[in-house]
Amino acid sequence: MLFVLLSILTAGASPVFPTTIQGVTESECAPPCTICHETNAGGSGTITTDFGILMQDQGLGSSDFTLMMELLDELEADGTDTDGDGISDFDELANSFDPNPDGELYCDIDSPVYGCLNHAPTGLPGLGLALGLALALARRRK
Repeated sequence: MLFVLLSILTAGASPVFPTTIQGVTESECAPPCTICHETNAGGSGTITTDFGILMQDQGLGSSDFTLMMELLDELEADGTDTDGDGISDFDELANSFDPNPDGELYCDIDSPVYGCLNHAPTGLPGLGLALGLALALARRRK
């Protein structure tokens, strides 16, 4: 079982980023990968949005969802507003809005059922989602 969990975490753990964001911000739904990436396929070298570049500039890599949780906490504390619309990125994410310029309500966007899980090992997406959400919620409760 430990091997399975480690496989998920090392096989491009960005699949758990959407549920991590949802868990930390307590949003109604997980954001699409396009809040950071060019497309919902995600992947290395596809970060093109202001919010994605901000997170990457803060050291976020493809397998560090614990840093993702810390950065989200920092966004909340600092009131960071990537798009300059007067609403913090954290608050936009908490209310299911894309924090990028011209960000839209993403609960209405037809995004993949499992977020970016097209990078997860076949047959294990539910386990990856559960792990990511559980860790995000545990971190948030501390």
